[in-house]
Amino acid sequence: MSTTKNVSIVFYKGTGTLAEKLIRMWTKSPFSHCEFRRSDGLYHSNDRFRFISRTQEMHLDQSDWEICDIFLPSEIVDRV
Repeated sequence: MSTTKNVSIVFYKGTGTLAEKLIRMWTKSPFSHCEFRRSDGLYHSNDRFRFISRTQEMHLDQSDWEICDIFLPSEIVDRV
């Protein structure tokens, strides 16, 4: 029997910077960017200022983020 793991896409809707406000205006969206929460709890994103990909631990203010949980078979999550 296959077990599942939880991953999430978290969308930023906090006040943010001027650049994030411009992104929201341009896209007509309440969100300026998103990050990926892995099954081990670490977050993965691209750093738009240093042009690198990063994985780190984060503590989210629930009022600034909208979380979309995705439950997938463990085999798929482990492969990704």
